[in-house]
Amino acid sequence: MFHHTEVMISKEVNVLSEALALSAIENIAKYLPIAVKEGNNIEAREHVAYGSTIAGMTMQLTSTTAKHSMEHSMSAYHHNLPHGAGLIMISKEFYQFFIEKHACDEQFIKMAKAMGIKDASQPKDFITALVKLQEDCGVSNLKMSDY
Repeated sequence: MFHHTEVMISKEVNVLSEALALSAIENIAKYLPIAVKEGNNIEAREHVAYGSTIAGMTMQLTSTTAKHSMEHSMSAYHHNLPHGAGLIMISKEFYQFFIEKHACDEQFIKMAKAMGIKDASQPKDFITALVKLQEDCGVSNLKMSDY
């Protein structure tokens, strides 16, 4: 998920990487909570796998952001910290920073819409969708002190 959300706010985003990223964000947001709750749901797992698979494509077409570098530093120091957990823990505050600076408001609105907030009109709608996804997947309370 974060490969795609980072691509969306990258200065290097382009028409192809954006289309792929939004498609992946939509599929992951819709199907990841189902896959987490129903591990044997092949349809949900297929849609999540699709989003995961094209992450390599979007990253090659554009790039991730400093968020990824920040997390790699965290997990390098804390060897038992899974990369995904680190990304989850810093995601809300990282994206909130860009929203407060109005760095790429339209990109956040596009992502919020892809994540199911059809009437999204403000960048902070993305944060609402992100927090809901984390809650729906049972990962909203991760803390560095756990690692």
